[in-house]
Amino acid sequence: MTVDPTLCAGCGAVLPSLANFCPGCGRKVDTPAATSPPEKMSGPEKMLASTATGERRQITVMFCDLVDSTALSDRLDPEDERESSDPIRVRIGVHTGPVVVDAAHVGDRQDRLAWGVTINVTSRIEAVAPEGTCVISDATRKLVEGLFELKPLGLKELKGVDQPIAVYQVLAPITPHHRRRDTNGHRLPGFIGRRTERDHLLLLWKESIGGHGHAVRITGEPGIGKSRLVQSLREELQEPYGWLEIHCSPYHSFSPFFPVIEAIRHALGFRAGDRAEDQLGALDRAIAHMAIAGDDQETRRLMATLLAIPLPEGSPTAAGDSELLRKKTMRYLCAWIQTVSIQRPIVLLVEDLQWIDASTLELLGLLGESIPQSRILAIVTHRSGFTPSSSYCVNLPELRLTALSPADIADIVRDVIGGEDLSDAVLEDLVERSDGVPLYAEQFARSVLEAGDHTEVADTEVRIPATLQDSLTARLDRLGDARGVAQHAAVLGRRFRLDHLAALSPVGSKALSHSLEKLVAAQLLQPVEGAEHESFYFKHALFQQAAYDSLLRRKRRELHTRIVRVLEEQFPAGLLATPEVAARHCESGGLQEEALGYWRKAANHAHLRMALTEEIGHLRRAISILLEHIPESRERDEQELELRRALIEQLLSSSGIASTEVERQSARARELCEKLDSPDKLFIALLVRGLVDLGRGRNRAALQLSHELVNIASHIDSPDLKAQLALPRGGALGMLGDPVAALRELESGVAAAEEAARQGADLQAMVGVRITCMTWAADNLWLMGFPDRALDVSNQALAASQSDEVAPPVRAQGLVGASTIAVLRKESEKAAAYADQLTTLSEQHDLPFGIAHGAISRGWAEARQGNAAEGIRAMQMGLDRLAEVGTGMKRTFYLCLLAEASLDAGMLDVCETALREASNYAQEYEEVFYLAEIQRLRGALAYARGHEEQASRYYEQAIETAERQGAKMLQQMVSRAWSTLSQS
Repeated sequence: MTVDPTLCAGCGAVLPSLANFCPGCGRKVDTPAATSPPEKMSGPEKMLASTATGERRQITVMFCDLVDSTALSDRLDPEDERESSDPIRVRIGVHTGPVVVDAAHVGDRQDRLAWGVTINVTSRIEAVAPEGTCVISDATRKLVEGLFELKPLGLKELKGVDQPIAVYQVLAPITPHHRRRDTNGHRLPGFIGRRTERDHLLLLWKESIGGHGHAVRITGEPGIGKSRLVQSLREELQEPYGWLEIHCSPYHSFSPFFPVIEAIRHALGFRAGDRAEDQLGALDRAIAHMAIAGDDQETRRLMATLLAIPLPEGSPTAAGDSELLRKKTMRYLCAWIQTVSIQRPIVLLVEDLQWIDASTLELLGLLGESIPQSRILAIVTHRSGFTPSSSYCVNLPELRLTALSPADIADIVRDVIGGEDLSDAVLEDLVERSDGVPLYAEQFARSVLEAGDHTEVADTEVRIPATLQDSLTARLDRLGDARGVAQHAAVLGRRFRLDHLAALSPVGSKALSHSLEKLVAAQLLQPVEGAEHESFYFKHALFQQAAYDSLLRRKRRELHTRIVRVLEEQFPAGLLATPEVAARHCESGGLQEEALGYWRKAANHAHLRMALTEEIGHLRRAISILLEHIPESRERDEQELELRRALIEQLLSSSGIASTEVERQSARARELCEKLDSPDKLFIALLVRGLVDLGRGRNRAALQLSHELVNIASHIDSPDLKAQLALPRGGALGMLGDPVAALRELESGVAAAEEAARQGADLQAMVGVRITCMTWAADNLWLMGFPDRALDVSNQALAASQSDEVAPPVRAQGLVGASTIAVLRKESEKAAAYADQLTTLSEQHDLPFGIAHGAISRGWAEARQGNAAEGIRAMQMGLDRLAEVGTGMKRTFYLCLLAEASLDAGMLDVCETALREASNYAQEYEEVFYLAEIQRLRGALAYARGHEEQASRYYEQAIETAERQGAKMLQQMVSRAWSTLSQS
């Protein structure tokens, strides 16, 4: 008969990892966990077993030394030493850390060896421990804080260890009943996400107070928040109440009444070292206080026997056989709890029912019979997947806790981090890794907090916290042969196809199926419903990571390489659809040149699907591999330039022309162009720089750079380059207050883009150039006094952009242009409709400029329609968003919209602030195309404050500015406004 290696063959207790003796009965473990593969194993079984024998582990190591043992042995004969009555003096050191664990033969024995610096550090800690103490490292402290009383001993310099290590002396254990923090001694985070469940428990409590007791089961996976929910209930209770906790233990599942005994000893105030007579005195006082009907002396004997309190010599023993005495003890315990509940209502908490012993379970069923007529609220907690053997517990109403929402998990992370800055990227990463489990979120957040950098933590740096490592590894250890299958699946990824796993795994189909069933039953894997191919996924990312991390690096590389070959040879169609999968496996397998090729294929594949975010990520990864692993050469420079050009194109679409990264990438592209002496590619690099200057409001610089571009373009017969040249030239001329020249450049850009498209240039790129030129041209037509033509051109651009074949940023540009013309024409309903479409599209594809412009346009429309406060708030948020992403183009226009809305609403201070910023911006960046409107609004503000003479001067300046620039529409607006005010 095969014995599960994680259970003792003698008493069935759970065996700790690497145990040689059972902690329950002391029996020697017949088959140590993960030994060398027995000779009778099949080939696949041997492979799985060999994977388990050499692996990475986090372990806790203890070194124990007898003080002066060598000197004592020198002084005494061995027999005298054995019989010496002198007390043994010891010192103990404990440390936790990563090791490589492997099987080894020592003579006829098979043993486990651990390799790594953790072993050396532990021995050094033991050496600095004071005599008669146990000293632990800070790494171990993080695992046991809250479970033991600890005394800091400061930083210690350890021989052979580079950095000093903080150590702590262990003073005494802390019982579960005295803990008021989580199991690692930290402050409990705020109660988040379980208010409905807590309100239900409060309702049951109120009914229990009135004599209609209730019992309920709270179930959920480890870390889901069962104990936190109960703690929150306790924090809400107002009336005088009793609280009795029974904590079941995996190490005492076969110890009769163990959690009950611990609870009673706590209730009676027992402490380690108390004399027997003191304990009996406390027991006698409790019995007398209860005044339960019956023989107090018999009760005393029963309870003393249960609590292992020695009775005075000559005291009579309890009469009857053991089963009768056991029944009497249970009846008395039930009567005791019922008596307490009469005096005040009780919450009876039974934690971790999955580890309850049979006697305590029977007691719980006996007590349950009377709960409905009592003032008791019984709460039983246990893990998902456990089915109680007691029919009473099975039939209890169940309160099942599921994963928290991403928003709740984010709140937990913020609560743990406190006032520390945390970047959106890191927060999103922690939320994703936590998978809705609050405990995972807390521990990940604390790991980041302890790391010190909360703003830029790379994906690979946020590993499994040490506080979770042991429990996750223990769950894997309990899988037996299925553990190896879990490791192979983990290399494939969090979600994997069965046929891929079958091709990779050395076990046969029957054994593989059995292992997968075991993994699903253990709630580590779940089938993917409705998948095209039969697939599974790890229920939590941490399960996958723990299984993956347990493999040696060499083994991981081998498996990743095998996966690539399996995909290439057996699944070529799937490889064409998802080349990024092969790219990741190539990287992890050390096949860097192959990885580069697959990342480039992945980028091209994403480009065809217009998946901008994915394409940008793939291009960045390809560039990183190229620079890190490919030797310098002209060919590498050409590849880098090609990849950066593609990346710049997508960044321009997604982040806009003001993007800081676009600026950085274009600077590197220019260096490469000059190094390779490539005029046509240098044109593109300079063009991008010109667009960045324009987006950031550096209008004069953009125009000056365009002169250099004109010179380069004159030597290159390429209509697509000439089309793109219109963007920085036309845009800069417009911002600098020359709408006539700007219109001329932009119209030539539209014509050149159409010609380039006919000659076979990149159609998507030319569509983008054409639509951008048209929307900017419409703005200048309106300024010049041709509102109908402006509307017509804008409508044409919008119609051309709103096709599913057009990239999302270009569709957004069409909506930006349409909403701008609607605002200029004072058509608030159209402006709001376009703004809403733009916001939806931009949020879907993460287009920051579109989000900001949409907010400003929608806010202007809201204010125009009478909701001034909400509209102005939205406009201010949009302006803030533009500043965050570095966009300066058309800022004076947006500020004037805010100023006008504020002026109409009577918010004169807001109006003045906006106009002051607009004036300063126009002067600093020469963005003067809307200067006449700034001056008009300053005149209107002065008039509103009763300064008519000052208002008159502003209006005169506005008319003069508009006339000088050829902005006839602004000139007409100023004249009409001043005429109206003068006649009023």
